[in-house]
Amino acid sequence: MNIADALMPYRARRTHGFTLVEMVVTVAVLAILAAIAWPSYDGYVRRSKRATAQSALMTIANREQSHLLDLRGYTTSLAALNFSAPQELRSDYAFSIVADNAASPRTFVATATPLNQQARNGELPLTVSQSGARTPAAIRGYWGQ
Repeated sequence: MNIADALMPYRARRTHGFTLVEMVVTVAVLAILAAIAWPSYDGYVRRSKRATAQSALMTIANREQSHLLDLRGYTTSLAALNFSAPQELRSDYAFSIVADNAASPRTFVATATPLNQQARNGELPLTVSQSGARTPAAIRGYWGQ
């Protein structure tokens, strides 16, 4: 290092790059932002999948009503209703139907049971019946509450 460089102030000599302290502060700020944003994102994804499952149950209920009008009874077969679970829900919800055509009036209950991550997040099973009754009904975030 020559004498001219030694006499120049530090700021004048620094021309490019970041210090280690600047990098650590930047990474710390990004980590804090990610820690705040991730739970919100995770909740959004969970609610979105729940809404899609509710929509699929309403589709099943509508097709069951059509099946009743056409064939005078409900079915327990999703294939008979020409229904398959939406692709984005295949690993998150299992759909099933229980029908009782011997009862008067005839009844059915369609259920979407949470699986994998949805179940681990505490999601509740969703149901819809022939009368339009939906459960869970009074819990915030379910069925438009």
